[in-house]
Amino acid sequence: MLRFEDDTDIQNGPDLWVYVLPTDDYAKGDDLGDFINLGKIKGNVGGQNYELPAEYDPAIHQFVMIWCLRFDVPFAASPLA
Repeated sequence: MLRFEDDTDIQNGPDLWVYVLPTDDYAKGDDLGDFINLGKIKGNVGGQNYELPAEYDPAIHQFVMIWCLRFDVPFAASPLA
């Protein structure tokens, strides 16, 4: 389970999705690599949970990224702890 804690506060934006991926280093046009899409963000403020699928590998997927699909840009990223 991926948990965003109660003090989560992410900039609001259109068409935001939650990804787990190997790196948080991204430049527009880069391939995101071996990422897993956890679905649309449930909210930009407060606690929330996302179920990690069987293909999730903590040795590979070490970052969470909030991705704006509409504009193809990252909104926020953090290492998984």
